[in-house]
Amino acid sequence: MKKGWMFSVLCVLCTACAQAPSDAEAGFPPDTLQAPVYLGADLSYVNEMEDCGGVYREDGQTVDPFALFGERGANLARIRLWYDPPTEYSAFSDALRAIRRAKAAGMQALLDFHYSDHWADPGKQVPPAAWQGLAVDAMRDSVYAYTYRVLDRLGEEGLLPEMVQVGNEINPGMLLPQGSRDRWASLAKLLQGGIRAVRDAAARHETHIDVMLHVAQPEHAMSWFTEAARAGVEDYDILGVSYYAQWSSVPLSDLSDRIAALVSRFAPRDLLVVEAAYPWTLTGADPANNILGRDALEAGYPATPAGQKAYLVDMTQAVFDGGGGGVTYWEPAWISTSCSTLWGQGSHWENATFFDFNRGNEVLPGIDFLNHAYDFPEGRVAPAPARPASAERGEQPHSVELSENYPNPFNPQTTIRYALPEAGPVRLAVYDLAGREVARLADGVREAARHEVRFDGSGLPSGMYLYRLETLGRVLVRPMTLIK
Repeated sequence: MKKGWMFSVLCVLCTACAQAPSDAEAGFPPDTLQAPVYLGADLSYVNEMEDCGGVYREDGQTVDPFALFGERGANLARIRLWYDPPTEYSAFSDALRAIRRAKAAGMQALLDFHYSDHWADPGKQVPPAAWQGLAVDAMRDSVYAYTYRVLDRLGEEGLLPEMVQVGNEINPGMLLPQGSRDRWASLAKLLQGGIRAVRDAAARHETHIDVMLHVAQPEHAMSWFTEAARAGVEDYDILGVSYYAQWSSVPLSDLSDRIAALVSRFAPRDLLVVEAAYPWTLTGADPANNILGRDALEAGYPATPAGQKAYLVDMTQAVFDGGGGGVTYWEPAWISTSCSTLWGQGSHWENATFFDFNRGNEVLPGIDFLNHAYDFPEGRVAPAPARPASAERGEQPHSVELSENYPNPFNPQTTIRYALPEAGPVRLAVYDLAGREVARLADGVREAARHEVRFDGSGLPSGMYLYRLETLGRVLVRPMTLIK
């Protein structure tokens, strides 16, 4: 990070600016910095379901599902991307549309590159048709160019994701056969090509994007990530794991121990359960078979709305108990519609959504696993999404504003308000006096309005901090003081 702005601010704030502390003198141990908690949903199907006539309801009223998830506590939306899909969905334009909607609802975005024209998972990792027959070095270059191009285009729109998956459930490798797990030297080249593209695109747009590598089921993660390290694949930030009771040999009672072992072995990287689900019924609404059936049930958690929520709450707490960073539910909005998949008309997942097809897709209580009062691991705090202020706050702002936080001094929480005269990309972050970012409060497009976010300093020591707003060509910085 370039620290010139930090020293300039310190010169204004401190009479002894020439004695501004060095990183070593003023730096805080890494384990005192805030680590975010992520509670989210894969919402890749929403655009298609709505285009197929599907509706989502809350208290009988039609609602925007992205807004609903944001309001119920989701701070991360996962969006998949296929290279050249058979329809317009999961293509770049569809992913861009979904990311735009997610950020407008106050969520961060996780972009899931499948590197395939259709589904990629442990059973199939088929290269895009356009890449068939490429040698491994040419395929690595294609992975790099494609990943960089997608992210650069999103960056030009002010819609860069905060996280990127380089591959989806890549247990056997990716882009087979060149990237087979039996050929780790080649697989490492392909993974490193994708990772390098993320790093370069982030640098091009002067930001940071977390890189995730993703495998299915926790029982396979230890060996996979150990092999990746031996092959030199270590420049990633997050271990992504799918956890489905139907396909995992790890019972819920053992999940926290499995998570803890992975977190300890691959520290300081974070871990997210990036796919999970549970049925609220074993019946269906259409001819398409239900993927999650009786085999998906865990003892003590029936396939009922209450059973679904109880399972998700307990499973998520187990992830936190193991030191994990959160959970993303897979496709809670894949409702039944008149559209068809390759395998049948309707949805194969309507019994595992958060919407009751018996009541016109009324929202179910399972969605509230997102806002449950969890016991988070020490030092973790859920990032507060930026939301427009209420209409009662008065007229539209005429300029970029960054207000003094309130209360100040504070312990441990304070509110930061800012205003935008027009929509645009926003980056709002908190720094210590050595110039290190300790919390990112907003990073994405926000609408013209007055906004506010909450900052929680529970995991930080007392002292002065700076919060910095970058938007619409302006940079504004203010100090605040945490007293414990």
